[in-house]
This record gives sequence, structure tokens and C-alpha cells, in this order.
Amino acid sequence: MLKRFATLLLVIAAVSSCYFPSDFTADLQIDRQGRYRFTYIGKLTDVSMARQLALGRLQGLGLQKRVEIAERDMRRDSAFKKIQYEEKARFDISYQREGYIVGERSFDFVRLNSRFLTLKYNKNTGEITMIGGKPNENHAKQLEEAGLKFNGVLRVWTNAQPTKHNSKNVRPQGQLIVYTWDIENVRQKVPLFKFVPEIQ
Repeated sequence: MLKRFATLLLVIAAVSSCYFPSDFTADLQIDRQGRYRFTYIGKLTDVSMARQLALGRLQGLGLQKRVEIAERDMRRDSAFKKIQYEEKARFDISYQREGYIVGERSFDFVRLNSRFLTLKYNKNTGEITMIGGKPNENHAKQLEEAGLKFNGVLRVWTNAQPTKHNSKNVRPQGQLIVYTWDIENVRQKVPLFKFVPEIQ
């Protein structure tokens, strides 16, 4: 246990103010025009808070206030539908966002500095790209050793024809095709899906 805390302290110093995703199911529904709905149900660990806990600096009222700060930070994005604190800086999360990526140009979940997923439209190439994110591999391995595991399922539901993707699990679902990535650790390649939208 002490070794875990020591590991956590060393790595968190380099990746503080980030959110670490785990135990998630994430779904991106996107049509061939670029209209999308993104849903994330799972856990997010506030890495900065985890550092303070590992140092023994948070307990009682101090911990309660730090949890409230993290909740306020997340609620700045109205797409967070549920934020429930569990323990050890970990929150149970429900998130849903809808939009039109051609108009928005880009969308990052969770934050720009802690990207789990990026959806973007490149006007120059005319392509929409969905690319997964993950913590720095060295940091993430150490975080996993400290008890934080990067794991879950990401699915893209679409009627668009991809120009490139790296899913190994592709199946039809009604009029859509579902591309699935089973994420088990940080050593896997990040999910990638590209297509050229039919802009109306």
C-alpha cells in the first residue's frame, strides 16, 4: 500500500489537474453529415485530488470542499448529467453532448489538457476525425500500478463510409455500422475513425 502511494505521488505531480477515465462505456453516434451525440458513462478520477489524498492533506471538511471544487469544475460543462463522488478522488459520471462538428470544428472530452476523445473537422482536408486519447504511457502505467486502470469500451455508431479506421470489431446494427474498441490498457493503439462528411 505504501509503495502504491509513493508511486502515485511521483507520477501525479506531473499530470495534476487532469481527469483519468476508467470503467467506462462511451458511445459516439455520428451521421454522414457530421451531426453527433456523444455519451460517456463511467468513472473519472481527479488526479490532483488523488495527489492530495495520497499526501494525507485531505480529510473531513477539507475533502468535502475539494470534492465540491471538482464538481463545480465539471459542471461548467452542462453536458455532465450526473456527477457522484465515490471515494479516492473517483467520481461516477454520466455525460451526454450533441452537436454538429462541421460547425463546431472541434470537441474534446474531458478537457483539452486531459483528452479521452477528440472529434474534429478539418476544413482544409474536408475530413472528420475521431481519435482517442490516453495519458502519457509512462505516467499511465504508473497510475495503473497505483490502482487506477485505463479500461472500458468505445463505440462509434454511424452511416458514414470511413476513409480510415482501426477497429477490429465491426458489425451492422440496423441501418448503422458499429465500430467497437475494447480498451484494456494504455499500450493499445488509440481508437481512430475518419470520414468525409456529406455537407448540405
